[in-house]
Amino acid sequence: STQSTWEGIFSVGRRRNMFCLHFNIWIVLSVVALILDAVGAIHVFDVYRCIQFDMDKGATQLGCRKSYLNAAASAFNVLGSNNTSPAKQAFVVRLEELTNATLDSLLSSAPAGVLLLLPATFPPPGQLAHATLATMKRLEARVMGEALDFPIYFAVEDLKLGEIFQSLKHRLLSPISSADDFSFIVSEREAQPVPKEKVTSFQGHLSGHGQDDSEASTIAIVSHYDTFGFVPGFVKGTNTNGAGATALLELARLFGKLYRNPTTKGSRNLAYLLSGGGRLNYYGTRQWLAHTDPAVLDAVEFALCLESIAGHALYLHVSRKPKDNTIRHLYQIFNSTAQRMGIPFEFVHKKINVSHSEMAWEHEAFAYKKIIAATLSDHPLATHQLTRSSVLDVSIHQPTLERNIAFIAEVLAQYVYGGKSQEGLFKGSAGLNRRHIQSWVNFFATTPRATPYLPSNAPLFTAFTKTMQRHLTRVTREERELVTDYTFYTNAHSQMHVYTTKPVLFDVALMLPILAYLLAINYYFQKWKQVKLFQALLLVKLGFKQAPLSNKRR
Repeated sequence: STQSTWEGIFSVGRRRNMFCLHFNIWIVLSVVALILDAVGAIHVFDVYRCIQFDMDKGATQLGCRKSYLNAAASAFNVLGSNNTSPAKQAFVVRLEELTNATLDSLLSSAPAGVLLLLPATFPPPGQLAHATLATMKRLEARVMGEALDFPIYFAVEDLKLGEIFQSLKHRLLSPISSADDFSFIVSEREAQPVPKEKVTSFQGHLSGHGQDDSEASTIAIVSHYDTFGFVPGFVKGTNTNGAGATALLELARLFGKLYRNPTTKGSRNLAYLLSGGGRLNYYGTRQWLAHTDPAVLDAVEFALCLESIAGHALYLHVSRKPKDNTIRHLYQIFNSTAQRMGIPFEFVHKKINVSHSEMAWEHEAFAYKKIIAATLSDHPLATHQLTRSSVLDVSIHQPTLERNIAFIAEVLAQYVYGGKSQEGLFKGSAGLNRRHIQSWVNFFATTPRATPYLPSNAPLFTAFTKTMQRHLTRVTREERELVTDYTFYTNAHSQMHVYTTKPVLFDVALMLPILAYLLAINYYFQKWKQVKLFQALLLVKLGFKQAPLSNKRR
């Protein structure tokens, strides 16, 4: 009887121990499953931070002053309610949802960060909603004119990001939900000043027929290749100034082919300058003018600067009316050729504001050297240089660009060859090469070119050199150290990590059985004697004759 009693006790003890063991294993496996689920749900994508810069040698700090981000993600309520939280959140907004009112509410909500989602494909030029353009301009003005203590990131929406955004929108509509939450993390350290930058420029030459370079007059064709904007790591500047650089390279190919043949050489030299630092007060062009032999500059009869020329209408900006009959004749060629080709064309005369340190147009740098120059552009008015390239400038209408390049080539040909219409020069194999133009348009549409962030071994520099050497002579590359009152900061381009986290309901559901288990364990050890008495009474009731004797009584 005593042996059976002890076997019953041991059996109950074994069952109790096995239950505790299984319960502990279940808890451990649940925690491990949570960890594995969080690690496996990661999504990584490229993000581009709004600019951070200082002016006046650090006296004025502007832009997004932070780049690190680690916060719970939330869709932003565009209706303006329920956007406050005890903990700072990283708000996600699609570009098409952004309005002036939403933007003001978003920036005043003191978020941990902001992620703006751009569409994978943009509408054609001129078809973007006016409200969207106006809001982007407003955001640009805020970022460039204020110091914001949180980062603003741009990202191109992909399939996974779209799913995450929809899940966040659902959570916004149903706060009590079993769906996963998300955390956004950009783990790079805070941005540091960009090391000393260099500005790279390229020049090439075509010698006129039977003339000594030192005596022949020269037409300079000038364009800058760089861009800038309030999101410097993303701005492509397909029109500003990818179109200008594309036109210069195609004009080099067109006239290079003509000048290789002694019978089709022009009477004037052609100089090509593809400069850097255009958005930094035309730094590359100013450095070229400052370090070029004065005799070479004296030979420059006229400089034509190309900037943003992919638009329907064109404007020729000049700083003074020409007194020389030859240049006056050149302007007449511009006007008559535009009329013949059906291109809306207008002269814009604006005197140089010598009291303003920032130049309005690139030709003003030549005017300071007393060289007659003009800028051809599709913009009737100048804007601030750092904001001239837009985030939305990602595509152009290539047939319009080709028409405008043909227009420039026709004007130059009439002036160089001294005849009337020279359309016959650019027919057949001697005409525009659409594949060449398209390749450069595609290249500029996918390549950010902000000067402070361009390394000296950037692939586009190799591409410029090879193309110019193929069509021009005396091609040189020039690097000059950038000296400016601006200080720019790193982390323009980073990667954002998205982690899934379980909602509060899941935590509560997991906590309750764990809490019950801990309370049971606590009660077991706190009330040991009562538990043993209850166990003995239970055994007697189950049919045992008597409770087991203690060791002392035995």
